[in-house]
Amino acid sequence: MRRWTLLSLMILAPFLAAAVPASGQAGSPPGGSAETEQALSFLLASAADDFRQSDPGTSVRVRDVRLARVPTTTGKPPQYQLCGEFTAGAEKHEWAKFATVKTSGYEQWTGAAATGLCGREDIAWEEVSGLTESLQRKLDAH
Repeated sequence: MRRWTLLSLMILAPFLAAAVPASGQAGSPPGGSAETEQALSFLLASAADDFRQSDPGTSVRVRDVRLARVPTTTGKPPQYQLCGEFTAGAEKHEWAKFATVKTSGYEQWTGAAATGLCGREDIAWEEVSGLTESLQRKLDAH
């Protein structure tokens, strides 16, 4: 009986190891969700801070905020970026594109540069709901 158990374990071991993510936590969502959540949290905070610092006291509204994962060179983790539109000031008639990119810190781009970053064909859009509301709450908090 022991031989069968040992033999079964030896045969099943590669499959059992594959079922546990590299983080060692069975049942973690696929696709590096912890990394995605960390990047998202950082980008939301960075975007809100940048908007506030760029024009203190000006009311900023955002819409259509999305999270993108941008492929990088082989072996490197993907780069994350927030894309959306914003309007600022009392008039609030014109909406402009923005992109907040996670680098070693972050970079925030607006206008044509943001349109180019967010219009790339090789990016993958993450399915995350409520990003516009999350960023707007951060903007309104100060």
